Amino acid sequence: MREDVSDCLDRALANRGRDCRVNLAEMPAGAIKALAVPCEQRAKKVVDFINGRIPPHKRQQIHIIFCEDRRYGTFAICEQYNFIVLKTGTILRLLYFCECMMDKPELWPNIRSEAIQAFSVVLTFQCFDLIVLHELAHLLLGHLEEDAQEAKGNPMVSQALEFVADGHAAIWGFEALRTLENYGHHDAAADGLREFHRTPTDALTNFLLTLFFMFRIGDEKTPTEGELANAGHARADAI
Repeated sequence: MREDVSDCLDRALANRGRDCRVNLAEMPAGAIKALAVPCEQRAKKVVDFINGRIPPHKRQQIHIIFCEDRRYGTFAICEQYNFIVLKTGTILRLLYFCECMMDKPELWPNIRSEAIQAFSVVLTFQCFDLIVLHELAHLLLGHLEEDAQEAKGNPMVSQALEFVADGHAAIWGFEALRTLENYGHHDAAADGLREFHRTPTDALTNFLLTLFFMFRIGDEKTPTEGELANAGHARADAI
């Protein structure tokens, strides 16, 4: 008999020494919940968007969950069920980073001042989408299967798989941008979204910017060889 989804995840997190899952329905009202709820919903739309554009036999049911980890990062788990686990610290880090970038008007001469704050929400969501797509790529491409996991002990193999996942995330993200479906946006980002898609050139430029942001946020220090084998994505300075 298959385990209950929640029990399966709890066991998998415990076996990996990870923080416990977060039940958003039971989380007290506050800044983290206000961000986590729309992000969880958005992550599900990201997965549905890709599942709707790949051959039926390749589609997977993915469960989206947050865990009680205030650090930046996400990870995927492949057991009886497939999971993308989002650390609560990820959305806080993304929002802080994007707000800091938007707090320099001189960097954004083509963005209306009244739209800058909303635009930071757009960039936050775009970065978040890419992170989810990266983990989804690992699951859909079989990077969590046993033979792939054994090969990842080699840093070069590990980074090659990360390059592949990043490449798929970028292509899928661009496809969403090109179709202008973009999974739907939180109401707070509506004004910024209009600026983001003002022209096709603006949309592409800002999408490339979110790619840069996603890489740089995770590259604040040079990893050791051991850390490189377990890096969450390819190094930005290797792109």
